[in-house]
Amino acid sequence: MSVARNGTRTVVRIDGVQAPGFTGRLEITLYHGSLLMNIAAVMTTQRDSTAILYDAGLVSSRPVWDSDFCGLI
Repeated sequence: MSVARNGTRTVVRIDGVQAPGFTGRLEITLYHGSLLMNIAAVMTTQRDSTAILYDAGLVSSRPVWDSDFCGLI
């Protein structure tokens, strides 16, 4: 595990993540002054022409966050 601060972000990296055919690490990015965070599995494979991408986000019919604070209300 490692922790690195880069400007207004802190990234926590946890090695040893595995899935069938993939290895890598978990990266948790914390944004200073915000309740939001990003969690990503950063993985590689030895199989040619293989990629899997999953993405998720917040969806709402009305604004539920304060753009000045970038935190949840």
